[in-house]
Amino acid sequence: MKKPIFLLFVPLVSLFSLSAQVTQEQADQIAIERMSNDASFYILYAKADVQTGFEITTATGEILELDYSCWVYYVNFIGTANGKYLIVKENTGNVLEVNTKNDGGPDDLENWRIVIAYPIDIPFTEYLEDSYWEWKHLKEEIRIINNSHELEVFLDSIDRHIQDYPVIDFENYSLILATGMTTGFPAIIENKQLQEVSKNRYFLYLNVWPGIATTPAYWVFAITVSKLSQNTTVELIVESY
Repeated sequence: MKKPIFLLFVPLVSLFSLSAQVTQEQADQIAIERMSNDASFYILYAKADVQTGFEITTATGEILELDYSCWVYYVNFIGTANGKYLIVKENTGNVLEVNTKNDGGPDDLENWRIVIAYPIDIPFTEYLEDSYWEWKHLKEEIRIINNSHELEVFLDSIDRHIQDYPVIDFENYSLILATGMTTGFPAIIENKQLQEVSKNRYFLYLNVWPGIATTPAYWVFAITVSKLSQNTTVELIVESY
């Protein structure tokens, strides 16, 4: 290790029972799930292969020796000197969590595999950017729409001859609908960015500028993204003037 570390040991917690040895893919998911409630930005590293033994040095110079087969992960929290080891036991999937403070991480961390790194930029496609449709029932909010029936509630046709809005494949995609107020119409929306900041947690960043008409009005920003799970949350972060 680069320097002594302070360790806080958390008892083994069984996430689920596995009848066979835990594979690398299963261990990755266990580690990701263990970090799912952590809102910090971090990089999750993993040793390339299962370890038949692993040593960690404590702040007092004592050595913690793990004498069982395990998958070893290290969490590097961005912008801090703290880290965390996650030890996934190969034969059960149980997790040992070891927190570290004032630690530079393993000396050979550049050789570890990166499992996931937050935040992650998420690609998206703008929806109804220029069309004969307009949005209704607006209020300041952000919502995830996962079916056509809910989408139809918010759409009106400007042209009575046009009755079909662009179809979304809701089997594979979700629609994120963000709305807010501006002091000038029409609003100018720039610097659009969607990031996954932890598992199933997203930030949508927008810069919203008022238009030249001094009339308060709603602005709308709608995008389609790869299908989001039911427990996904999206937080709208707007910079406006």
